[in-house]
Amino acid sequence: EFFPIPPNPSKKEAFDALNILLEVIKDFPFENEESKSVAISAILTGLIRKSIRTAPLHGFTAPKMGSGKSLLADVVGLIANGKSNSAIPQAENEAEEKKRLLAVLAEGDSIICYDNIEHPFGSPALCSVLTQEEFKDRLLGQNRSLSVLTNATFLATGNNLTFIGDTSTRAILCRLDPECERPEERMFDIDLRQYIPLHRGKLVRSGLTILRAYHIDGRPKQDIPQFGRFEDWSNWIRSSLIWLGMEDPCVSRKEIENSDPARASLNNLLTTWNEYLGDISYTLRSAISKAENEKSEYLKEKAEFFLDSIKE
Repeated sequence: EFFPIPPNPSKKEAFDALNILLEVIKDFPFENEESKSVAISAILTGLIRKSIRTAPLHGFTAPKMGSGKSLLADVVGLIANGKSNSAIPQAENEAEEKKRLLAVLAEGDSIICYDNIEHPFGSPALCSVLTQEEFKDRLLGQNRSLSVLTNATFLATGNNLTFIGDTSTRAILCRLDPECERPEERMFDIDLRQYIPLHRGKLVRSGLTILRAYHIDGRPKQDIPQFGRFEDWSNWIRSSLIWLGMEDPCVSRKEIENSDPARASLNNLLTTWNEYLGDISYTLRSAISKAENEKSEYLKEKAEFFLDSIKE
C-alpha cells in the first residue's frame, strides 16, 4: 500500500525519511561515509530515473566474496520495482556489449546490474548509454536499426571493482569491507528479501519524501563541484543528500580515477615524456625515433621506459 507523499514536507520530515532508508542498510559494512551515500543515491535514482535526463553508474565493491555487494544492489531493485535486479555478466567484447545493451534496454528493465565483474570494467557503448537519452544500433541479423531510451538505472558489482577509460568518469563507487575471514557467515538483523517487499510502500514514500522536501525548499544550491553530463542527478539526488548532512557520493570518484589502469598508463606516459623530452614539441613518430636511436645507457633506459609507456 502506497500512502500519499506529503505535499509540502519539511526538512525534519526529510530527515525522518532518510533514517527509514538508513535503517534498511544499517547492517552493510560500509568502508566510509561516501559509500553509504552512494547506496542511498542508488535507491533514490532507481525511484526517479525516468524523471531525470542522465544518471551515473553506481558501483558496489568489496575486497572479498560474500560481503553483500549483490544483496545491496538488489535492495535498490526491491525498493524501486518490488523484485530483484536484471543481472547481466561482463561482455567478452564491445560488439557483444552493444547488442546486449540494445536488447536489455528494448525490454524496458528499469534497473540493470552488471554482476560479479572480474576484469577492469569499461565500454564505449555503455558510456554513450549513460550520457545520452537514446541509444541506437543495428539489430542482430537484420539490416535495420533500433533506437531505445536509456533511462534505466545502471549498477555494477565486483570484488576489487575498477573502472577503466571513459567509464571511470561516469561512475560512483560504494565500498564494503566486513573485515572478517568469512563474511558470508555474518547475520543481518532482518531478512531484506522478505522485509522490503512487505514494507515497500513505506520505503518508496520515504525516498520520494526526501526528494520532494528538497524540491519544496527551493533546491538550495550546495557547495559542490559540478558533475558534467549528470547535472539533473547532481542538482537533485546528490544535492538532496548533502542538504541532509550526508557525505557527497562523488567523493568516491577520486578513488575510481586513481585506480583506473588506463589513466595510470596515460599519466606514466606524460610524466616520462616530460622527463625525457622536456618542453620541446615532438610528433609521436619523431619521439619514438629519438628514443630508439638513444646511445647513452642512462638515456637508453629512460627511452625504453618511454617506449613501453607509449605501447601501453
